[in-house]
Amino acid sequence: MQPTEPLTVKEVSTLFRMSRQAMSKHISQLDKQYIAKNSSGYRVITVAGVLQLARKLGREELLVTDNITENTNKNNVFKVEGKLSEQLLIKDKQIEELHALLNRQTQLLDQQQQLTLQSNQRIEQLEKQLQIGLEKAEEETRESSVQETSVPRKKWWSFFQK
Repeated sequence: MQPTEPLTVKEVSTLFRMSRQAMSKHISQLDKQYIAKNSSGYRVITVAGVLQLARKLGREELLVTDNITENTNKNNVFKVEGKLSEQLLIKDKQIEELHALLNRQTQLLDQQQQLTLQSNQRIEQLEKQLQIGLEKAEEETRESSVQETSVPRKKWWSFFQK
């Protein structure tokens, strides 16, 4: 983040990792020369005002010359590099990885459901075939038993009688 303009209360609160309400309280204690309104009507704090807040709140790490550069002219340049943007990039990458993982899991779940459906259909088909086979076997058994009962059997001793 490299703003060259005054920052809104929300941007300053993000920079200092404070709530907007707490930051508004601290900003209201600043001199009026550090506070203005932007074209949208939002209250903004000049770069010099942000530096005053950093000193007042004991956030000296924000004043290190690598992080904030002060120019002597009236347009101070506020330069913040490093941790915040790096953290955002890391979080974005993690979010992308989670989305990819979620998509993969969704695909696997869909495949599993399709395979389960196919398996259940195959089981039903086999059960129908088995039922048909059992019915045929029972029918054949009944037919053979009917045939056996309809044909009288000759006894062995009847062959000798005539």
